[in-house]
Parts: sequence; C-alpha cells; structure tokens
Amino acid sequence: SSNGRAGVADGRVGLRTSISSLAALLGNRVEGIEVGAAAGSRSLAHPEGEVRHAVTAAGAFIPRAMLEDEGPALAILRWSTLHGDPASHMDRLRELCLRPWSGIDGDGVHLRLAALRRSLEQMQEAWVAAHEGGRADDDAADVVVLSGGAFSAVPAAAAALALVDSVRRPGAATILHDHARVLAPLGALPVEGDRRRLLADLMDDALLPIGSAVLTGAIGEHGNGGGTMAISTTLGDDELRLEPDQLRLVDLPPGIVARLEIDPEQGAILGVEGQRLTLEVSGGLAGLLVDTRDLELPLPPSGEARRAKLESWESPVWAGGAA
Repeated sequence: SSNGRAGVADGRVGLRTSISSLAALLGNRVEGIEVGAAAGSRSLAHPEGEVRHAVTAAGAFIPRAMLEDEGPALAILRWSTLHGDPASHMDRLRELCLRPWSGIDGDGVHLRLAALRRSLEQMQEAWVAAHEGGRADDDAADVVVLSGGAFSAVPAAAAALALVDSVRRPGAATILHDHARVLAPLGALPVEGDRRRLLADLMDDALLPIGSAVLTGAIGEHGNGGGTMAISTTLGDDELRLEPDQLRLVDLPPGIVARLEIDPEQGAILGVEGQRLTLEVSGGLAGLLVDTRDLELPLPPSGEARRAKLESWESPVWAGGAA
C-alpha cells in the first residue's frame, strides 16, 4: 500500500490518477477497484484529492499459487454454488489460472464469480486491516468504478453482486464499469485539465452504468417487519417492502434516476432509528440492488447450507429478474 505517486506511468498508476480526476470532476467521493491477473488495486478519492490507495497481490483474480497449493482453490470454492466433485472444479480453476480468458460459459462463469468474490474479499480484508485508527467516513464512496477483465467476464448484475458481497458498508453507491479501459491511458496525460476535459467528453461511452446498490445493514431488530422503500422515477412510483436478510434486484434502467424514501418504521436503517431517509440513485444494466443483510454476512461456514444460501442470493442475477 502507498499514498505517494509511483514514478513509472504504468496502467495501474494511470488508473489511480484518473480516479482522483473523476472525483474532482463529479464533485463526489469516487472509489476505483481493479482486479488483475497478478494483483488487485484500490483507490479512494474525494473531490479535494486522493484519500487512500493500495495494491495487493491477494487481490489477484486467479492466484497462481493454486497451481502448487489447493488452499487458494478451496477458498474460491467456498463462494461457489456448483455441485459435483470439488477436485474437478479445482482442475477447472487451475485451467483458468493458466488460460484466464478461456471457458467463459457454463460452469466457467460461476467459477469466475466465485473467484471474483474471493479476490474482492481479500482486498477488503487488506483494506480494513491497513485502516486501523482512521476515520470511519474515509471509506464512504458515492461512486464505485470497477476495472479489470475479471468484471467483463461476468454479467453486470453478477459484478454488482460480487461487490456488495465483499465490500460491506452501509449506504448507497452508483456502480460503473471501465469497460473500454480508458481510465488508465487518460491517467497518463500530464495535464490535469486535459484529463478532466476528456473524462467529461468520454464518460457516457467509456463508463458503463452497472446500476446502484443500497446496503441498509441488519433491519427488523426491534420486532417490526423491517420497513418500506418508496421508489419514484419518471417511469412511475413503486413501493418495496424491506424484509430482514434479503437481497432484491429492482428494475432501474440506465439513464433513470430514482428518488428513494426509506421508512424504517419502528426500527433503524443506515444507523438512523425511526426517521425517514431520502436518497437518489442511478440506474444501469443491473438495476438497483437493495441489500438488507447483516453487514457481517449471515453465511453458513460450509456444506450444503452455504451453497443453498449463495444460490438464493444469486438467483435474480442469473435469471435476470427484478423485484
């Protein structure tokens, strides 16, 4: 991890620089999360400048250590919903390690999602461990930009799911994908004004809107049913019942902004008890993810119960359905 600029203008340094420029351009807190073949990186910037940055080998998409040690493969399979022989799945993971962009259909996409969750989980653990003693609000981000080929090999909703399964913090965030991979080259431009101008010109085409996510944290702890969320858009109004330990996918197309009014009723949501909250979120290919699960994921330690829980969370992702 480092807070200083590296001297070599490689792609990772360029991406880091562009995240800071994007935060200044949008006037929002922007976080960039990149999962690469050999390592992962994470940058958090506020409009005033970069707050944190880290690079970790633990964030590699398919760690090469699994070629010699089954431990990394087993850690990935803990996030998998696949049935059958674990040894066969480990062989598939080793094949992905040797040929990262092969076998993207069938079981391959499920293994990729499991590997992506594990990479993000390890990056989150390293991020939190390095932040001891810091301010809690340092980690808050309004916009999360995903980068790296690992996010391109799964559906948009699966990428959003991997993010919310791994980066567990309450609040709302817009999720974008650097699918055209332009942020790193733009970060190599020496003049900040030129970079911001090009970002403004290219943003609609270069940054794919995945959608938004709202993580409430655990709800319904005071005997009530949870609460309600009123959703208002130019397409109409809807109301969603918030129930404990649920992950819902709500249809919210790209280009549509929704005004959310959350009523916690007798409980607490986002740390506020008994008060209505108003948020604005943007749509995308995955729509809006509404997550009322505990911030410490209620995931069984192993076995069929764990697989069943993961399947229940993934079902709207693969079905493409929305609440």
